[in-house]
Amino acid sequence: MGGLGECLSRLTIKKCPSLANLDGLLQLLGALEELTLYEQSSGGKPSLDLPCLVNLKRLYIRSCPELTEVTGLGRLVSLEWLTVESCTSIRQLFDLSELKNLKELNLSDGQSLTDLIGVDRLESLRKLRMRRCCSVRKLPNLSSLKNLETLELVGCTELTEVEGVEGLESLMELNLFNCRSITELGNLSALKKLRMFDIVGCTKLIELDGLDELEELRYLEMGKRMRARYLAKSAARYGKGLAALLVDQSTN
Repeated sequence: MGGLGECLSRLTIKKCPSLANLDGLLQLLGALEELTLYEQSSGGKPSLDLPCLVNLKRLYIRSCPELTEVTGLGRLVSLEWLTVESCTSIRQLFDLSELKNLKELNLSDGQSLTDLIGVDRLESLRKLRMRRCCSVRKLPNLSSLKNLETLELVGCTELTEVEGVEGLESLMELNLFNCRSITELGNLSALKKLRMFDIVGCTKLIELDGLDELEELRYLEMGKRMRARYLAKSAARYGKGLAALLVDQSTN
């Protein structure tokens, strides 16, 4: 395996009978740049401890319902892309704060996931996507993510607040579809690059301070009640650009 381990750059492992079998194998793959783990069984070992894969740039962990814990993420110093999908027993991802080169984080269908400790320290992060992670109630303050361009929190029904959105000066897309427990977002006026904004299904969100100052906004989706309320406040108050977006949406 030594020669292969020194040149293998991409590996997909599907339906390995035991996570315990992976530990020794992965330690031999020092040249690996992309790793996909798909439909793995725990085999009595429900945790995955990742070795020091210093060249790994992309890690995909998909459909591993028995996996409860992933450790060693902090050793992946070159990681740029992390996707964890349909791993329904994972409660927390450790060592996220060590991923200084991470540009994209995708989490979906993590019913047991409750925390994203350290995500606020991912200074290189450009895209944060979290879909149907229904146990997450609060995120760390995100205002330090100055390079974040896409924030997508879809179907996170227990999420009550997204602190620090007002500090995301590079943000271009903000999608909070069906985050029905969010009650406020803070002042949005500093999001000068925002082009897409979706708050359909955010039924507890009442006010959107600074919405009228988003001059680059081109796509706006909101529920019928909120749209009607903002239309009633007139273009004189909110500006022709926002009024046009609201009218355009009401005719679709």
